[in-house]
Amino acid sequence: MLSLLGVSRETVVADYALSDKIVDYKAQMEETAGKNPAYAFLTQLPWEVVEPLLASDPAYIEAALDGIAERHGSLDAFITRELAVTPAMKRAIIDNLTQPA
Repeated sequence: MLSLLGVSRETVVADYALSDKIVDYKAQMEETAGKNPAYAFLTQLPWEVVEPLLASDPAYIEAALDGIAERHGSLDAFITRELAVTPAMKRAIIDNLTQPA
């Protein structure tokens, strides 16, 4: 979404990584375990095994963005072709998520 809004890749990666500083993934997982069987399963595993699965390591999003670019040519091409987001839809998203300067 940030990329669609024209935010730099550097900022997208930094924003993604910020989640590790804000979100207590272990507490979230334990809280959600009673409502979601997948999280219940994860609570049975050692935290050292689960932690990398829930982390917001910048390398994860870098790899995802690189993979999208390799496979589709660019993130914009992926959004347009694979997600079928039209120029009008993009404009509507941008208009809804930004305020006039």
